[in-house]
Amino acid sequence: MAHPDVVVWEADGRPLPRLGYGARLAAPLRGLGARVVVVPYRRRALTAAELSAPVHVLSGGETTSFAGDPATRRTLADVTGLLRRAWRGDATVIGVCLGAQLIARAIAPALPPSFPTSGMEVGLCPVDGPGGPIAVGQLHYEQIDPAFAEVDGVRLTHTNDHTRVQGFTWGPSVAGYQFHPEWDPGDVAAVLDRHAALLDLRHAEPSTALASVHLEQGSWSGRTVTELLVAPVARALAPGRAHEPGAA
Repeated sequence: MAHPDVVVWEADGRPLPRLGYGARLAAPLRGLGARVVVVPYRRRALTAAELSAPVHVLSGGETTSFAGDPATRRTLADVTGLLRRAWRGDATVIGVCLGAQLIARAIAPALPPSFPTSGMEVGLCPVDGPGGPIAVGQLHYEQIDPAFAEVDGVRLTHTNDHTRVQGFTWGPSVAGYQFHPEWDPGDVAAVLDRHAALLDLRHAEPSTALASVHLEQGSWSGRTVTELLVAPVARALAPGRAHEPGAA
């Protein structure tokens, strides 16, 4: 695809059987009729045409944004350049989990690695947002350092007691979410089953995490992925419209 509308930057790992982190992000955007390309950015650099796309969505993944390997360094350089475009209003950028952490690190490189004091956040978890509490899928033991909320241009949009920076915007056309708005309760249950060893390693109680799916599924809504992902992308691609992830 020579000139995509949306580039989904897919990191490493398979959170769901046979599906990478980009699949659940790309599917609803293709439903808009957008030209969407999923790029495994750790395996190859984005082309010039891909980097120039108007909309970019950075997926979750399994390699920390603080990794010093060549792929991470290259990605941070590309994201930094992309954010310059976004600040000018020339692109829309949305990050999910690791994607949000990469955006935060590109904006504030001096922030240190950070981990929630209460351990891994996993399951279907309540988060406070602009419209009130929502239930969202989580799978993270690293977080965006809480001091990021005080960085110039950053506005905190979502939070909870476990992880302060659950969602943010930076300027008019950049948004990041520590959680996974693209996962429904069935996805979360499958993710937990697939990552049981990780839950044990990171001291999260698997049975409690699984119970959260049943406990919170009544608070889950498909409107979340529509409001935080689909609608902003649709606005960004509309002729003559600005790139505004946080717009109403």
